[in-house]
Amino acid sequence: MPNYFTNKQNIREIGVFVIIGVLNTAIDFTVLNLLIIFFGISSPVIYFLFKTFSFLAAVMNSYVMNKRYTFSHRGENLKTFPKFISVTALNFFINVGISSLVFATLSASFTFNPFLVANASAVLGISFGMILNFLSYKFIVFKKD
Repeated sequence: MPNYFTNKQNIREIGVFVIIGVLNTAIDFTVLNLLIIFFGISSPVIYFLFKTFSFLAAVMNSYVMNKRYTFSHRGENLKTFPKFISVTALNFFINVGISSLVFATLSASFTFNPFLVANASAVLGISFGMILNFLSYKFIVFKKD
């Protein structure tokens, strides 16, 4: 492990993953906030649905960008996509589950602005899933043959 961060390829992958992650996060927040702005947020169930849609929008971008640019994987989609879906399902429960739990807890306990609570909750959910995503994509989904 000590040599991991001195390897130029690994450093490049982490850097590109972070850049794509920022883009995916922007997609996630944009979709989430547009849904909140247009439809309002009246309950934790509505938040869960909105967060699910925003997560899926970011995930679609993530597959294409990480496959092509982060890991430069040229393998067949028939091999990588099922693995990606499995990893994404786990990350869905982490990301959307944590953010929905935080939203439900904060919105029931305090009188914060729901828009602020929704975004703070999303940050926590996204943060927990990032490390899992990188390691899973590198060593499972887009593993070099």
